[in-house]
Amino acid sequence: MNRKNAKDAKNISVCSVQLSLWRKLWSAGMFLAVACGQSERNQQPPPSEEGAGAWPPIPEECTGLATAYLAEDCLKVLHAACRAQTTEQSCAAQGKAIVGDYEMSCTWVPVVTYQNGENCSVESVTYRCEAWMNPEQLGLPCPDPCELEPDLWSAWHSIAGERELLKICGHPVGPWLVTGQAREKWEGYSSTCLDNVTPPPPALCDCTPTACAAVAQSDNE
Repeated sequence: MNRKNAKDAKNISVCSVQLSLWRKLWSAGMFLAVACGQSERNQQPPPSEEGAGAWPPIPEECTGLATAYLAEDCLKVLHAACRAQTTEQSCAAQGKAIVGDYEMSCTWVPVVTYQNGENCSVESVTYRCEAWMNPEQLGLPCPDPCELEPDLWSAWHSIAGERELLKICGHPVGPWLVTGQAREKWEGYSSTCLDNVTPPPPALCDCTPTACAAVAQSDNE
């Protein structure tokens, strides 16, 4: 077996294992367009103070749902609540929203901004609060993509139009992840920086080595 075929076989094997772990979410109707070669690229909604009250109780828009991914309004308010938190402490204090069988929460993540989308010159390294669903709930580990080979659940993400690379375990959560026909208007939010995704990630994903270096330097200052 040549190198290309071996790589393809590895990708198929990895996807098969990951899809089996996400089966419960599929049965609940969760959107999984990021799995096995999918990526999303959308216009990013602006941060908002709306829905910034700590959880529990969960937001009204999320009550009665089997999973947050069934309702755009639920995802929107989860995203807004986390993005409204401006410190690591307030991000952690937002708490957990139990929607159906899954915990939705906020996480403090590094964001590397580049001077332009044509080269890998770093403009800044900041942190911000993002909504997420911890993949560890599904038995998926969260390795650091700067230390181990990245995969679909542990990789950098490119934010369309923002010249940003964001490092998060799993995926940033927001209305762009809604399932069903409502997803069509969100086509194009973010891309997972991996070689085996379809459509291919943007050129900015080639800058992940500089993102890792920039975050490491920033954390050591």
